[in-house]
Amino acid sequence: MSMGDQGFVLYEGMLSLVIIGILTSMILPAVIEIQQFRIAVSDERQAIRLLSYEIGMSEADSDLPDYYRKFELLNSNGTAFTCLTWPGAKELDHEWCLETLQQ
Repeated sequence: MSMGDQGFVLYEGMLSLVIIGILTSMILPAVIEIQQFRIAVSDERQAIRLLSYEIGMSEADSDLPDYYRKFELLNSNGTAFTCLTWPGAKELDHEWCLETLQQ
C-alpha cells in the first residue's frame, strides 16, 4: 500500500465542504421563494372558502379570523361585491372579491 492510498487529504475534505456550501447558497433562496408562494396560494384558497361561506352573513354573525377584513363594494353599474383583504407574504396585502347576487 502506497502513501497516497490512505484516505482523503484535508484540502480535499475542505474543498468538498466549500462546494456543498456554494450549492446550498444557490438553492436555498429558490426553496424559500417556492415556500412563500405555496403559503400565498394556501392563504388565497382559504380566503375564497371563507368568502363563499361569509356572503350573506352580517358582521355580527361573522366568525372570520382577525387578520381578514370583510367589506362590500357597489360597482357603478349596480353590481355588488363582497371582498376580503388579508396580509400576505412579504408584507403585501391581498384582496379577493366575489360578486354578490342581489335579492
